[in-house]
Amino acid sequence: SQKEMEGILEYSKNLFGNVEEVYHLSLILIRALEKHIEENQNPSTLKDEDSYSCVGDIFLRKTIDVKQIYESYLSNYHQAASLLERLKSEDTELGKRLCALEDEVMAKHGLYIQSFLITPVQRCPRYVLLLQEVLKHTPVAHDDW
Repeated sequence: SQKEMEGILEYSKNLFGNVEEVYHLSLILIRALEKHIEENQNPSTLKDEDSYSCVGDIFLRKTIDVKQIYESYLSNYHQAASLLERLKSEDTELGKRLCALEDEVMAKHGLYIQSFLITPVQRCPRYVLLLQEVLKHTPVAHDDW
């Protein structure tokens, strides 16, 4: 019914929050990195020898976006996880559908639905680890240092 559909839409907003913004930001970052690599593949077009490996500015330009988008997602995460568990435990059509979906996801991917909710939460520390690893292999005289 229309009312059930509206309820499901409201639940999905509460469950997934701004996950589309998180996804979009990830696409922007990966496309910027790919574009940088593509533009700097030809040694004859490089401005200097460090141009190819300078990626720090890509992350710096998106720092505020990363902070705002992930803070929004993170502030909703615990409520979303609790809501998911509550909905699955209810003896409703939605609860049954969620349990069936989770069985399907578990069979196919070996993960619970909640595992997908936590993925964006884990992304921020991974960005930090990635940049720390890049920095470890970056000479002090390099532009990204």
